Amino acid sequence: ERLSARLPSKAYGHKEAAYRVFTAALILATKFLQDGAIKNETWAVYLNPWFEASELTVMERQFLKCIDFDLLVQPEQLAGVVASD
Repeated sequence: ERLSARLPSKAYGHKEAAYRVFTAALILATKFLQDGAIKNETWAVYLNPWFEASELTVMERQFLKCIDFDLLVQPEQLAGVVASD
């Protein structure tokens, strides 16, 4: 929700934008939660042929910028997402 709130209402992306956002969020969540997180070079091996390590780095930075580098999710935010399903 925080990400979509920062995008223009008529924003549209590349056909694989959802995959890029999900991948960046997954990698960042792993790095946020684990001290010895997997490096982008290793993620690139898993995600070959879709993404290279340099692309993953750019995706992470873009995602972080869109959420103001705030990776912490408040309990109320999580409850709101869970309740909406």
